Amino acid sequence: NQNGKDGNKMIFYYSENKNEEMVKYFIDCGADLNVKNKNGDTLLMISWEKENYDSVKYLIERGAAINKKNKDGNTILMLACKKENLEMIKFLVNHGADVNQVN
Repeated sequence: NQNGKDGNKMIFYYSENKNEEMVKYFIDCGADLNVKNKNGDTLLMISWEKENYDSVKYLIERGAAINKKNKDGNTILMLACKKENLEMIKFLVNHGADVNQVN
């Protein structure tokens, strides 16, 4: 859980660059699944923004908090709804995303 030069945890660097192998390595070594970056985004949100859907699924299956909000008050479900990604919306709801949350 070390910080990089930009002040964010190193795991965010690997997530932003779609290096799923390193993200899994950090998680297997005990990295916090629910840590937020300087902008208030979680690893789930970063993986979502980078369209790394395998990482999103992996993080959720490993226990990442699915209903965390970023600084704008959005959850990953809200972000998926904005992009109208029905497959991901179904996956998120089936894994406990709260459809009643508001921002």
